[in-house]
Amino acid sequence: MSPLMRALSMAALVAGLPSLTQPAAAQPARRAETKTKKPPAQERTQEQAASKPKPLDGGSVTWGLGEEAADARLAQRIRKALQDDARLSVAAKTVTLRVGNGLVRLQGLVETEAERTLVRQHATDAAGLDNVVDELEVRGTGAPPTM
Repeated sequence: MSPLMRALSMAALVAGLPSLTQPAAAQPARRAETKTKKPPAQERTQEQAASKPKPLDGGSVTWGLGEEAADARLAQRIRKALQDDARLSVAAKTVTLRVGNGLVRLQGLVETEAERTLVRQHATDAAGLDNVVDELEVRGTGAPPTM
């Protein structure tokens, strides 16, 4: 075998290609390279773990550290109650809910004092009276409630 053929055969061998000097039938079968793909259920689980529930119809929901799943369910329950209440304005339905370790903090603007009371009531119905901090402002007054 010539030095050129030897070098080409060595390069082919290193690159994982069939040898140029062996007949095709005598060459070992190459393993097909396959990518290992995660099963669809495992992909969904990882995607779900990476994403958090989105608020319904606007507004924002923020989770603190701790019992995130329970906090997320609590925030979604409150958000749904706000969205389903026809007496509330769009502003009241989209107030910010900050939920962490079972404590709910209400922030944002509402149109009237009655709306503030309704929003606070929906939050206390879901989280309990001692677990709601009302920092809502009535449009035009510029001050949070005094308690």
